[in-house]
Amino acid sequence: MRRPPNTDPPTVAAVQALCQRARSAGSPNAAARRPLVAEYQRLAAALGVEPAAIATGRELQQAAVGLLRSAAAAEAAAAATPQARLRRAGRSNR
Repeated sequence: MRRPPNTDPPTVAAVQALCQRARSAGSPNAAARRPLVAEYQRLAAALGVEPAAIATGRELQQAAVGLLRSAAAAEAAAAATPQARLRRAGRSNR
């Protein structure tokens, strides 16, 4: 049985994992690994960010850092909603 796709935006932790994998994937001047590029494109689409053209490992690392900034901004914006403040205070509005 297939799981329904996750509609939540990627977390900072998920993008940090991509950054770590991109850094440890080999030489920055070598061609970027296709599975990592595909993961970057998937995360970028989920965050609503235009994916950059990636040819080398260094470009993937730089693009992943930009994606990390976007994910952090999205999490900060989500935490600033009135519903999130109520959840943190322990008073759910249900």
